[in-house]
Amino acid sequence: MKKIVKLILWLLVIAGGVAAYLVNTSKPIKLETTTLTKQTAEVYFIEDGIVTSDDITDIYPLVNGEIASVHVVDDQQVKAGDVLFTIDKTDLESQVKQLQAATKGFAAQKSNLAQQEQKRRDDLKTSKETLMGELEKATTQYATSETTLAEQTRLQQLVVSQIKTDLAYEKEQYEKTNTLFAAGALQKSDVDAALSKVQGLESSLAQAEQQLEVIRSSDGAVAFDVTKKSLQTQIEYTNDSLRKNYNESMMQYYDTQIEGNNAALALLNKKLADCTITAPTDGIAKDVVGTTKSICTPSTRLLTVINEANRMVECFISVQDLNECHIGDAVSLTLKQRIGDVTFDGIIHKIGRTAEIKTSPLGVEERRVKIDIMPTVPEGITLLDGAQLDTTFTVYKQADKLLVPKTALFTVSDQDTVWVIRDGMLAMANVTKGVETRTDYVVEGLHEGDVVVKDANIDGLKIGKKAVSS
Repeated sequence: MKKIVKLILWLLVIAGGVAAYLVNTSKPIKLETTTLTKQTAEVYFIEDGIVTSDDITDIYPLVNGEIASVHVVDDQQVKAGDVLFTIDKTDLESQVKQLQAATKGFAAQKSNLAQQEQKRRDDLKTSKETLMGELEKATTQYATSETTLAEQTRLQQLVVSQIKTDLAYEKEQYEKTNTLFAAGALQKSDVDAALSKVQGLESSLAQAEQQLEVIRSSDGAVAFDVTKKSLQTQIEYTNDSLRKNYNESMMQYYDTQIEGNNAALALLNKKLADCTITAPTDGIAKDVVGTTKSICTPSTRLLTVINEANRMVECFISVQDLNECHIGDAVSLTLKQRIGDVTFDGIIHKIGRTAEIKTSPLGVEERRVKIDIMPTVPEGITLLDGAQLDTTFTVYKQADKLLVPKTALFTVSDQDTVWVIRDGMLAMANVTKGVETRTDYVVEGLHEGDVVVKDANIDGLKIGKKAVSS
């Protein structure tokens, strides 16, 4: 009897275990799943961007001197043309006055020289007319036997007197020429030419005086021939003198001096204008270092003007991302604020041509390329120089794509596969991986509405097993 009871108890235990097993094996497993819907797939990366200006001008003086006054302070708003500094003009103004006086003097000397030359020409014309009249008169008198030795002597004395006048003038010209040559204003050839004229007239004077003696000691016929020749020679000299420009070299000297002074005055006037330093553009004055009474040179930076109207966002991207970025591409900029982040658009404006070595926050050296972005700043938002923005570069964006978590994928015989729940049962579905986003893969081979198990590494997953979404 006892054996029968024990047997019945054992059978009951076995039956309970079988029943429990059947219950457990028929119960569906709860899994975390995702139901596929078509969505937009994006691949992007984020870099730190720093606000800067594309129009930054360092202001340097164009002249040496002492700063007379300062009209700007740090962080002051300035307009194009506003006076920022003035440099003392005293020395330059003194130089201008000296040059103006010297130029006026040269102009007066040139004018006086022109007057002297005109007077000389007038005298030569008068002398020529006198000589020609006397020659004609003497010729007539000689033809009618009315000329006398005394008359011919007078005519020769007239020639001697004219030569002496010419000689005195040429000696004066020689002295002026020699003085200008000593000052470096004229050439040696000018001096030689002036001396040659003096020597020629001295020779002519000696000959005329000799001829005068011949006339006094000769008969009428011989005297007339000598007188006639002397008059004709002097008339030829006068004609030759009228054809020449005696003061050409000196006129050129004064013209050169005046031209040089005018050029120097133009330079000085420009320097005077440069003593007033103005803002080249609208902007903010930064790093004002110039102070009153300090000495500045063209290598002294006085301040920097930053044009806030031309704000840029500067960032450095890895060289591996460079080929995904192009001028004109849109980027997303995010300014973090306590009252809420503000996101707005930007356009890639410039891409650097060389890579620079930059150190990451983790201390790793990386080769990066500078990118300049032109932001579209929303109304009411101020971007200060040096502010940091999150800069998002989107390198891939496609709509109507099916995405599965990276953790859902596993490989069976080199085939990418995912677990799906179909009709309450687990099944494997082969897929083709596409673009990889931060958390997902774009896949083909599935359909919208498919239920995909998020984690393919959970124990106990097998085909045909009952499963439900948790």
